[in-house]
Amino acid sequence: MSEMPRSRLVVSSAAAFAATFVGFMLGLPIIGLMLGQLLAPVGLGGLAFAVYFPAFALWFGDLRFGHGDDATVAINGDGYRVIPVAVWLAVWVLFSWAARRLSGRGQVVAAACAIIAVTWSMHVVLRRLEIQFFPPNL
Repeated sequence: MSEMPRSRLVVSSAAAFAATFVGFMLGLPIIGLMLGQLLAPVGLGGLAFAVYFPAFALWFGDLRFGHGDDATVAINGDGYRVIPVAVWLAVWVLFSWAARRLSGRGQVVAAACAIIAVTWSMHVVLRRLEIQFFPPNL
């Protein structure tokens, strides 16, 4: 890969991240929904919900700021969706540059690890700020 121009290396790693991200944000929720249909009757619907919930809450859920009676709720995350979008765009740019020298398979594995790490980190930071995602009507 070292004979490829830098711009092609960056584009290659950007494409690997984009494909992996779409797989995580669209593919995993779809798998979670299908698993929910299969596993709920046998009492394992919680497992499917765990697969489905993070992406659902990030894109479609409501936000709760604070705890108890003092909590404020933003229905459908009114105006707050720009924050995770900005985070993911920044991660995409940084990943594209950082993973440009990896092989195709290495880029996909690194992208999966980066997506898991950033998703977990966003949820931890939001918890520390007392911001919770929750699906509507639950």
